[in-house]
Amino acid sequence: MAKKPASKTAPSLLSVERKINVSDAIFFAGKWEERDHPEKFRPVRVMEKSVLGTISNRVKENSKLNIESPNLQTVDSAALPAQADTLLVSFSMRILPGIGETSSCNDRSYAERLKSIVQQYIQKHSLGVITSRYAENIANGRFLWRNRVGAQNISIMVTTKRSDTVAAPLAFSARSYSLNKFGGNGVVAGCGTTECCSMLADAIADGFSDPFGCLLEIRAFVQLGTSQEVYPSQELNLKKDSAKKSKILYSVDYDGGKAAAFHSQKIGNAIRTIDTWYPHDLSPATPIPVETYGTVTSEGVAHRDVKSGRDFYTLLDKWVLDGEAPEVDDQHYVIAMLIRGGVFSRGG
Repeated sequence: MAKKPASKTAPSLLSVERKINVSDAIFFAGKWEERDHPEKFRPVRVMEKSVLGTISNRVKENSKLNIESPNLQTVDSAALPAQADTLLVSFSMRILPGIGETSSCNDRSYAERLKSIVQQYIQKHSLGVITSRYAENIANGRFLWRNRVGAQNISIMVTTKRSDTVAAPLAFSARSYSLNKFGGNGVVAGCGTTECCSMLADAIADGFSDPFGCLLEIRAFVQLGTSQEVYPSQELNLKKDSAKKSKILYSVDYDGGKAAAFHSQKIGNAIRTIDTWYPHDLSPATPIPVETYGTVTSEGVAHRDVKSGRDFYTLLDKWVLDGEAPEVDDQHYVIAMLIRGGVFSRGG
């Protein structure tokens, strides 16, 4: 066992590389009955529209509402073509080894202690709790975000590649899984969902220990209906002089044109939405992304603020510097944060 760090403070230089790297997710359009032939699916293009909107913002009390002033807008939009009823979202996810290893640290004893407690955690608990949740977030299609809502059918195919080995694809029906709790038990193509999800979780866990890691290729087929609108990532417009376009959708170069897409950060956020261990009064707790302070920006809430004593830095310092292991649930959270990676240096 590594000795405790001589210093009682965290290193002034400390960073950990993330162990799950996801690509951007590209949008394609095709027919539901042709999902066994994804090569027939064509990229979803981003189109520009000019629209006349209504006045809908709040106005001051007793002020005059000028409805005669037009609300002209130029926006991006993306939709399936008239002959296609299915959206295909395709991306890859690489699992890397070395959980608990620092990429930079100016306190050697701290780095050794950090690596030691991670090894002890894996020996005692394995990575099963965490990897099963990653697997289920792939199987339930959480990464589809708004595109998941109202879909007639959602079929997800996952192919695992390790070194020179390519495993048979795993098939999931996203409707067999809840977004609000973990542990679905539906049946897909004669294969128990629990069994398929366990196989995927095992593949992810093996990737964390394999020197070469593993690569997951993920394809989600979403039957929405012909000509239906789809929802790629929206760009944050930081250029005030280009405010003429009120909505800009993300797209990437593909096949001589532009294809609608998700940012890799948006996919990563969905995959790591596994934290149900934060302080809460709900039963069951709604999963939130693994973040330093349990922050959910859409709610304006930090579920793991410093006052709770269950933020990442407080838990990590007690575990590494003081040798006080957190409760088991918070141990899962700390390990998931180390998988997420980041700069954890002391100071600003």
